[in-house]
Amino acid sequence: MTIPSEEELVAAACHIGHRVAKWNPKMKNFLYGEEKGIHLFDLTKTRAQLAKACEQLAALHSSGKTILFVSTKLHSTALLEELSRA
Repeated sequence: MTIPSEEELVAAACHIGHRVAKWNPKMKNFLYGEEKGIHLFDLTKTRAQLAKACEQLAALHSSGKTILFVSTKLHSTALLEELSRA
């Protein structure tokens, strides 16, 4: 599995977080800063954690474990259906 570059993560708007007023202090280590009242994620750390998560998912899959993906976003339904067939 190819991990997206930081430029690809920016193009996909992965750096945009929640409003500053609605944040969880546990996320402080993963924030780059804020702009116009919105937190921005540190994409270097995001990319590293994404790679770690993909490694763990691959290990679960190779050991025959069942992986359940849940989403409340309608736009992700097609992607999740595609992943379930793979």
